[in-house]
Amino acid sequence: MVMELEELTLEVKKVDDSLTRLEQKIANLQQEKIKLEDRKNLLVSQIESLHELRSMQDKASDWETMTFPWSQILLTTLNSVFKIESFRPLQLPCINALMSKRD
Repeated sequence: MVMELEELTLEVKKVDDSLTRLEQKIANLQQEKIKLEDRKNLLVSQIESLHELRSMQDKASDWETMTFPWSQILLTTLNSVFKIESFRPLQLPCINALMSKRD
């Protein structure tokens, strides 16, 4: 009976040691998971920022075209009323943004 008690006590100690090691591994893995999630969130944020920047750049270049519904009237008015052939730099994008009511 004494031998069984010592063996059982020793086995309990071994199981406790194993549990302690596992809990430490779990804690380490949880810390690593948090770091990876933070890194992922940062990367996703950077991707979203790049998409927004590219979208803004695409929109900015769209303002410089003469493809809007008012473009022909604008060109006619430019020639007939103001007697000029072209806009100054950035004038056309400004007018297009204003006419679209987005500015």
